[in-house]
Amino acid sequence: MCAAPTAGPNINEDVVYELMLYLERREQAAAAQVATCWTAPARRVLYRSITFHTWERAQESSEQRLVETLRDHAHLRAFVQQLTIHSAEDKKPITQLDWVDLFPPSSLRNFTYICRPRAAFNHELLKKDAIRTVSHLIATSPDTFPALKACFELPMMETLDLDLTKWSPRRDPGDRPAIEYRLQLDGAKVPNLKHLYIQVPYIRDDTVMVIIAAFAPQLHSLHIHVPPRQAHDFQVKAKAAWTEEFVGHIRRGTKLTRLVFSGFLELVQVPPLLNANGHAQALRINAALERLWHEPLRLRQHLHPFLDEVVQKSAVEHLCGVDGTYSEKLFHRLPRRIKTLEFYVEKSFECEGALLEMLGRVRKVRLGLQVVRFFASEEARTSFGVIEAACTENGVEFDFVPVVAPLYHPPSRPAMLWDEDHRD
Repeated sequence: MCAAPTAGPNINEDVVYELMLYLERREQAAAAQVATCWTAPARRVLYRSITFHTWERAQESSEQRLVETLRDHAHLRAFVQQLTIHSAEDKKPITQLDWVDLFPPSSLRNFTYICRPRAAFNHELLKKDAIRTVSHLIATSPDTFPALKACFELPMMETLDLDLTKWSPRRDPGDRPAIEYRLQLDGAKVPNLKHLYIQVPYIRDDTVMVIIAAFAPQLHSLHIHVPPRQAHDFQVKAKAAWTEEFVGHIRRGTKLTRLVFSGFLELVQVPPLLNANGHAQALRINAALERLWHEPLRLRQHLHPFLDEVVQKSAVEHLCGVDGTYSEKLFHRLPRRIKTLEFYVEKSFECEGALLEMLGRVRKVRLGLQVVRFFASEEARTSFGVIEAACTENGVEFDFVPVVAPLYHPPSRPAMLWDEDHRD
């Protein structure tokens, strides 16, 4: 039986996790047997500790310890709900991963598969019965079209976190039809997929658009993140065509109420203009480009405010954007259905005046806005004082989330199924 919990100091979950890593097989097995009596945070600690790293060279790796524990204590297999595999070796034969078959179908709920280098990604693992029934998949660096396609073929999956920052569209020499043919994505194969989170190298990459086109009608939330030093590819060229297609897909998402674009733009050097004659005119042009590149993004119009149109032609209620993906028009015609606005701000918030004017109309025109949230450096917190006061005055919650640059993992991700369904 389970002993009644006694009062005591609260211990940080990460501290408990570190302690769990020191458990031997027998101790880990005993912990798993009584884990059903634990609080949800304590259970998550135990499940987080069941992780193996294939690059370990210890006499007994954590992979060996996990496999032997599962074999020696068969009754524990169904307790494991969350499994993480980190692989940093060349691709293993699938037979070396047959121990995954020890888990009964429908027991695992969350599976994380992280591969560096990308060549370590073995998509055959995703075809195993124990993995095909997970509801939440986190996959890092699938290296081929078959590997990427396999991530979208888990029939019970509800949430997919996909890291494509190392994905190179140059691997496919063809155009959009060629990518569609090689992926052949079908929403019917993952009918429960509701939450899609993608880290991408180029927002306007054709592969990303193919994914959105296939799953927009069934999604509830879509989060696209571009890490620092990657290309925020919203150049003026072809921006109208891209916007029209993207807005069309989002408009088809009648259930898509949460749309997030996250990341911070980092300025890079403009390559010098090549001029065989080296005239002074070339130097002046290059200097002008240098100044233009380092002006605020809204002045050089490097990005396109496509969210202005998205918000008018979609079911979105929760919207997040990065600098340049929106303009003052967003606030002038904000629909009543918008409940949350979020912004990633690198230096200054260029639309402060329009936001303040809109906040003044919240009660007058009965806007549905409930939360305004900013992601920015801690140093920028004081610059949002006027906005915070206006939110308080008009009954809107203000939230500031400090971030540390460079930002590799965004702090606002789609709600994880585990957090939604297992809160005590």
